[in-house]
Amino acid sequence: MDHDNLLDDHSPIIDELTFSQPVRDYLKESAGWSKFLGIVGFIFLGLSVLSIIFLAINMASLSSLGGGGIGGAFILLYVVFTAIFAIPVYHLYNFATKTQEALQRENQSLLVGAFSSHKTVFKFYGIVMIIVLALYAIVIMMTILGI
Repeated sequence: MDHDNLLDDHSPIIDELTFSQPVRDYLKESAGWSKFLGIVGFIFLGLSVLSIIFLAINMASLSSLGGGGIGGAFILLYVVFTAIFAIPVYHLYNFATKTQEALQRENQSLLVGAFSSHKTVFKFYGIVMIIVLALYAIVIMMTILGI
């Protein structure tokens, strides 16, 4: 292949992975650990759903005895946090499976999809970090102002 045509807009798209063996090994290892973390995350999501069900049952029995008015809000908050936690777990697992498949098939488009999920995981954690930092700033300001 003529190297002058590599940047030509009319040349066909090459759909193969073209990186060194160490990069391939790092990707393979990263995908393996990502898959492990994704599976563990799914297990914790399942345990969280079971906890929500048991909490709901227990709160219902407590409310029939005249207590537990705040329990519904707690359960709702637990459901929201569980749903939010599902986002990075799903995308981490998706990154792992697509990366492993891309390496096996040597398919560039699968790797692009894998890195799209990878980007989503880090974007998610970046947004969470911005929210946490903003909450810290609010608490510090309230402390300084004596509120």
